[in-house]
Amino acid sequence: MVVYAASFQPPALPATDAARPAWILLDTLGYISDCPQNTTKAEAYTSTGKQVTISFFVAEPPAVSYFTVHCPDLTKEDFVTEPRVVHSEKNLALLSLSLRRGTGTETDYFIYRARAGHPPSLDLLPAAGADCRLSNMTALASVACLPSSDGEHFVVVALGLTFSPGSYEFNLFRSESGTWTYKLLVLEPSVLGPKPVTIDPAKVIMLGGGAIAWVDLWNGILVCDDIFSNEDPATFRVIPLPKLLPANHAYKQTSYPQQFRDVVCADGMIRFVEMEYCRRRIIREIPDVSKAEVLYDSELPLGQTVDDEEDIYEDLGWRIVTWSREIASDCWRRGSLVHVNDIRGVNSPSHYSVLLSDGVDTNDALEENLQSAGFPTLSRDDRDVVYVMSKVNPRNALVLTIDMRMKTLEGLVPFSAERCMYGKPDYVSCALSKYLNTNSGDE
Repeated sequence: MVVYAASFQPPALPATDAARPAWILLDTLGYISDCPQNTTKAEAYTSTGKQVTISFFVAEPPAVSYFTVHCPDLTKEDFVTEPRVVHSEKNLALLSLSLRRGTGTETDYFIYRARAGHPPSLDLLPAAGADCRLSNMTALASVACLPSSDGEHFVVVALGLTFSPGSYEFNLFRSESGTWTYKLLVLEPSVLGPKPVTIDPAKVIMLGGGAIAWVDLWNGILVCDDIFSNEDPATFRVIPLPKLLPANHAYKQTSYPQQFRDVVCADGMIRFVEMEYCRRRIIREIPDVSKAEVLYDSELPLGQTVDDEEDIYEDLGWRIVTWSREIASDCWRRGSLVHVNDIRGVNSPSHYSVLLSDGVDTNDALEENLQSAGFPTLSRDDRDVVYVMSKVNPRNALVLTIDMRMKTLEGLVPFSAERCMYGKPDYVSCALSKYLNTNSGDE
């Protein structure tokens, strides 16, 4: 693991609305910097006694918010990788910090708690133990935090895959007891259906009332109806996702599912989006040698057949479809279906002014950037809005706002692509900003 050079240079601080955005797109990779802190800052100490200060800097979507970590006792070389927001729910953020310790690595986890009008807090979690998935960096997509209904307590839950289909390592931390518990969770065959699949989470969402859901964006959603329940075992069920759109089947084994799909839950509705890169196979004409007067040997390679030639495809642009369902429903209902060629507003002068102000090469036409967009992210408060990212060059990207109902490009903002591994952005939608105390200005 390495730390990107860009992670030591936070972007220009975004303007903060005194009312605070109801939700944000938060870059989960932190910046390591002693830049000016604000009223969101909270301090704690690592397991080895090193001071840690966390601050958040928020902006209205589609701008991407971020956080910084300042450790005055550490050098750049002490960091194994960037600090990370593992998960955020309501006023909580679960963060990881991996530091070098001798010849090894020590990873600490912290809970950041925000309360509007009150100072935030940052607390070191007790060590989870070797059996817990929280100690495995590759499993962070299956880890989540959730506050209790009264806001006094919280749980951290980590779901780990095993080599046995339908079996998971279930790890749970309860703040009221300050302890971790571990058990092997074996789902009943009826939960996974007649052709069992392994739910390999790409994200975790909350469904309300203590219900938590691990989302496998390729297959389905594993739901625990009450994570705060003391019953053993808790009740689990699976919500299937809509089948892959035809052209996306080719990418299932080789691509990130986030490039095509996203799921959120808000106001009692689960919403789903899928983006498909449409293409059409060009049928090759099979040569008819009976029309030739002369056949040269060079035109007749031994053993070659039509099947040896690679298929040729014509790109037809992408389309996006949205679906939604109530949590207790047994069906998905289609929302909007939009093709990129139907989106208006691409040539808006205001869009080009954003590119010019950020120094992006406008020779790359905005329409081309829209055509190459991917990684759809659903808005949390507007069911008709989807955000997509388009990479302009290795260092720059754009986050574009698409109104699905109106079929318009509503806005765009520059986004640094220097930390996008394999082109994949690390921002997620969360409601932490709603609880942050950001209206007192910088200290």
